[in-house]
Amino acid sequence: MTFLDYYKTYKSDSEHIENAFKYLVDYNHVSNKFNDDKLETPMHLNMERNQPAVFIPGMIYTFMYASPDKQVLNDIEFIDHIPLMMVFDRSDSNIMGLNFNLIPHDLRAVTLDFISETGKRFYPSVIGDDTFKTNDTLFTVFANEKTRTDFIRLLNDTLSSKISAAYRIYKMKYCKNVRLIEYDMWKYIPFLQFGNSVREAKLETLQKKVIES
Repeated sequence: MTFLDYYKTYKSDSEHIENAFKYLVDYNHVSNKFNDDKLETPMHLNMERNQPAVFIPGMIYTFMYASPDKQVLNDIEFIDHIPLMMVFDRSDSNIMGLNFNLIPHDLRAVTLDFISETGKRFYPSVIGDDTFKTNDTLFTVFANEKTRTDFIRLLNDTLSSKISAAYRIYKMKYCKNVRLIEYDMWKYIPFLQFGNSVREAKLETLQKKVIES
């Protein structure tokens, strides 16, 4: 079953939305940070204990983003305190990649299908604690600026949407409580409804702009 098939089958199932909350984000931790009762949940994943040592290109992470700087998407300023990020590349100071929070739910599933099909051997098996075997070809595509740009352009053309609008750069010094999303939990990514992490703009408006850009 593809990610899109899975999402279409269960998108009205409240259990899958709850599982997206449960497995992707530590809501108790987030609630305490934002002092936001709406985010309270009985589930606790302890993000502090699950922090990976490095960002691996091709893997997906959530993290608290403490930067005071606003981002811009089609002239709309916003701050996303908890990006849902597929890392394409990293430097000593930055990480770059797609923020899935900015991509509409069904398009997230299609994007995951495209990336998964492109790098089938990238995510086959766990070889240790939160460590995955890598596909050298896909790793090289993401790490090289030209081929990374070509890949994003191909993604735009294939999906007939400007997924590139969700491509973001984050400063590592502001990334706190990083959590790696294990591959078997990717199926819940299209279900995550996490608008409360975005401030000064509505998440739905930003997602619409990704399609329109």
